[in-house]
Amino acid sequence: MFLLNPGQSHCWNLSRDIDGILFFHSRIFFDSGLSTLQLKDFPFFNSLLNPPLLNLKRALLASTKLAFEEILKEYKQAQDLKEQKLLSLVSLLYINISRAYLPHRVVKSERYLSKLRQFEDLLDGHFKELKLPSQYADLMHITERHLNRIPKTGVNETPSNLILGRNMVEARRLLLYDHASVSDVGAQLGYPDNSYFSRLFKKHSGQTPRKFVNGYR
Repeated sequence: MFLLNPGQSHCWNLSRDIDGILFFHSRIFFDSGLSTLQLKDFPFFNSLLNPPLLNLKRALLASTKLAFEEILKEYKQAQDLKEQKLLSLVSLLYINISRAYLPHRVVKSERYLSKLRQFEDLLDGHFKELKLPSQYADLMHITERHLNRIPKTGVNETPSNLILGRNMVEARRLLLYDHASVSDVGAQLGYPDNSYFSRLFKKHSGQTPRKFVNGYR
């Protein structure tokens, strides 16, 4: 199972005998429902660091398939409280998946997890113009030293790496789907020096932007 966030770059090379289910819904559909749960409460949606892939064991694979069949059945019907039931079915599906997914990441402190989510929310909104950990620390009203401890304790990463990683995720999306030039992508992301941007991209992705695009094409 692949659990993908909006805008997350991905590519599949499928065989002729592939079989599967594609399931889409908006954040508004889930977060505006009656449940107190939100998408960010599930580990596969609450951090840019968490991997999108989950290998389903046989029993969970069977129950997940049945869950999707029930969701599809309800979606096709015109019954009372249809949206409420759909929300309940999707919530149960995500809860069951979370129980299998959680071992991928063990966060030692719920307080640090909350701060990590706050940092990533700010990062998602400001990554194009704010590149320094100190700038995010100011927005969170904490010291830079404190900010450095949060992702280190939660997911063993540094704020600088998360900032760079978020920019590179957007860079790959712009290169692949907007067909923008390397210089245009760098400029959009706040890296006007094309050579510097290309070096950052290669350091993070292991190849130059041009090789990355040619590889997907």
